[in-house]
Amino acid sequence: MSDGGGKAASLNRPLAGSTPVARFFRAAGAQQRSSAASATDLNGQSAVLVTDQGRITNAFLFDTGPAGLTAIYVVRNSDKLLRLETSHHRGA
Repeated sequence: MSDGGGKAASLNRPLAGSTPVARFFRAAGAQQRSSAASATDLNGQSAVLVTDQGRITNAFLFDTGPAGLTAIYVVRNSDKLLRLETSHHRGA
């Protein structure tokens, strides 16, 4: 699932299966070559924050279960990312 909040491009439907998800991440990575990624925890979930020139551009949160990865949530909404950036830099 993705959340662009009408402010950033995002998927309009969930992707299911390893092949479509892998294709998505491959295409997204090719478009953001100057970005950096860092692993963190957000709301008790494993997450990756993607930054470009010091600004968070994407947040990926991962749901896992006994069978492994069950869902990936993508946040691209600039309002939510700004709040996240502010709290993340404060160490919250």
